[in-house]
Amino acid sequence: MALGGGVVLLAFVVALCLCATRAEPQLEAGFYSYSCPAAELIVKEEVEKVLQDDPGVGADLLRMHFHDCFVRGCDGSILLNSTKGNTAEKDAQINADLEGFDVIDTIKEKLEAACKGVVSCADILAFASRDSIVHYGGVPYKVPSGRRDGRVSIAADTSILPSPKLGLSELTKLFISKGLSQNDMITLSGAHTVGIAHCDAFSNRLYNGDPTLDPNYAAYLKTQCPPGSNNTVSMDPKTPRKFDNLYYRVILKNQALFTSDQTLVSTQGTATQVKRLAESYNRFQKKFADAIVKMGAIEVLTGSEGEIRADCKLQHSNRAPHTDAMGDLAAAKHTSDLIKTVREMAFRRGEMLLAIVVALCLSPIGTDAQLSVGFYSYSCPKAEVIVKKELEKALKADAGIGADLLRMHFHDCFVRGCDGSILLDSTKKNTAEKDAIPNQTFEEEAFQVIDKAKKKLEKVCKGTVSCADILAFAARDSVVHYGGTFYPVPAGRRDGKISRSSDTSDLPPPTFNLTQLTKMFVSKGLSQDIMITLSGSHTIGVAHCPTFSNRLYNFSRKASTDPTLNPKYAGQLKKECPPRSNNEVDMDPPSPLTFDTSYYRNLLDNRGLFTSDQTLMSTPATAGRVRQFASNSVLFKQKFAAAMVKMGKIGVLTGKQGEIRSYCRVVN
Repeated sequence: MALGGGVVLLAFVVALCLCATRAEPQLEAGFYSYSCPAAELIVKEEVEKVLQDDPGVGADLLRMHFHDCFVRGCDGSILLNSTKGNTAEKDAQINADLEGFDVIDTIKEKLEAACKGVVSCADILAFASRDSIVHYGGVPYKVPSGRRDGRVSIAADTSILPSPKLGLSELTKLFISKGLSQNDMITLSGAHTVGIAHCDAFSNRLYNGDPTLDPNYAAYLKTQCPPGSNNTVSMDPKTPRKFDNLYYRVILKNQALFTSDQTLVSTQGTATQVKRLAESYNRFQKKFADAIVKMGAIEVLTGSEGEIRADCKLQHSNRAPHTDAMGDLAAAKHTSDLIKTVREMAFRRGEMLLAIVVALCLSPIGTDAQLSVGFYSYSCPKAEVIVKKELEKALKADAGIGADLLRMHFHDCFVRGCDGSILLDSTKKNTAEKDAIPNQTFEEEAFQVIDKAKKKLEKVCKGTVSCADILAFAARDSVVHYGGTFYPVPAGRRDGKISRSSDTSDLPPPTFNLTQLTKMFVSKGLSQDIMITLSGSHTIGVAHCPTFSNRLYNFSRKASTDPTLNPKYAGQLKKECPPRSNNEVDMDPPSPLTFDTSYYRNLLDNRGLFTSDQTLMSTPATAGRVRQFASNSVLFKQKFAAAMVKMGKIGVLTGKQGEIRSYCRVVN
């Protein structure tokens, strides 16, 4: 059957869309945002932990990444162990003194526990290299990822690695063979600003009379490296653990350690580049970040190539190319169900759909321009880690504080949008949101968690991270602490300047019925399904008796107790909440500190605490969703994460709107 011209054109546009999504498909920043959102955080935390015990291992991880990329491409082949029939790269002489393999192994073990079969060893090494640079004071940069692990590692292949004795022309030729320019080579050589070298790598310059080596520095090196010794010396003696541009100033003084370092000033053109980098710290940092990203793309394996090792030391020799999780995820990421659906619709609806497809192609997919995941990757890379650590510290002192922070984020977003207005203190002329009746039960310690995180963030990244984002991060981390699913938090919110207690009338009271709740959520751009999902947050935390005592006493003329409340549960609640008391009870008695589906199972047994809880069972459709969640923990947690992200975008201030408060309780 022949296709009409419009359908042919439509199919062509769809094909173009598919090609566009696959343009430069191999690597992309945020590759694990959905498949393993905590991946980079796990790597970073482990690197930081190791560097506290052994400050020098970061230099080895950086060199390891370089050596990996130059041999067979950035495929993690340097991590593989030798076997009886083969000597691997890591056991070649040039890699014999490298340390840090155990760091990668530890990280991989943690990632396998969190996201089995997803994150490659090659990407772990690239992340660890970046995090080492940042630890030493370098500029953070986004690491495009999606590398797959190689299956071949041969010691003899390391002959391609540049020797410290190479001259400029030999070095340039080698780097160009890898797709890197001479400028890239000069920039990447700046990595020698950290780490150590063994004497045998440069002793030829000491005892064969190299005239390009400063005599005084040569004399000093001879004291550290007597003939025949294999001691170690710092490659940058003045600041060996600081990622700065002193390396280039050392070269200009003829005090470079290797021949391959000093040769960088052997021509006027390269010497000029060295001088520019020596003069400008910022120039060096920016160019180095660009160069290492470029290096990290050398001959990468992607898609169904290679494999995702379960253990970075061992290859999966008997594993089929398409059976691991990353292969499936890589395919899904670029040929999603959405595009499949569009392609199917193309043949059903012809020309009418063409404009829609073109619009989809031209629109940035998933940009949500105002907020973005990893918003602070450059400006304050430790932001989310700092918030998480402060929260964990508070949770050790008060296990219930996370429930307050989760509820606080909800209350913030529903009043004037997610702008941190709930954090502002009242003034003589104004009663703020936090002092309104619905918010008076928040523990002061919950606000202090935000204050402490903000104080630390101001020291590290002054005037950068908003209080609204801190609250969003803390809410997410609270969910995870109690057993919920981790989700990436799109950030970039700005802080509001207005906080009025009267505006809290927008908050849904616990006495609302289904119709009232649905109407209020819809007014905030949230569906009834999202309302049911977000109500699941009542699986943690406590409630005060006045919020539900109307269900226990004098409910109506016909019944003193709400007939939709389980009689045994009502009897238990009356014991804990005698008339006019303000006691606290757990909202989910079976598991008050576990983020699970017990809340929904309670509703099925008429044990919802609030009217606004039990009303979710009042129609067949909503009761059906409750039953689904009650029987499927994975479904609930996934939908809750998505609902939180959507709620977190309500009425946000971005760009030049609002401000970034210096102190979350007071406007600037």
